[in-house]
Amino acid sequence: MAQLGVELTSTPLSEELVAVAPTFKTSVPGVFAAGDVCNPMQSVALAVSSGSVAAAAIVRELTVELSV
Repeated sequence: MAQLGVELTSTPLSEELVAVAPTFKTSVPGVFAAGDVCNPMQSVALAVSSGSVAAAAIVRELTVELSV
């Protein structure tokens, strides 16, 4: 995480999480994060859900890029 230079955040449950927007986009352009690296609640269901949202956001970003 530190090598990518993404912004980190913390919660009472975890000291080092990747800070993400609602679409799981990080502070570094083109880098998305999902699952346990950005959510203090370790859960397979939450990881799958956040991964699906991140994937949709990536597809949307690529589609907009290609259409310009």
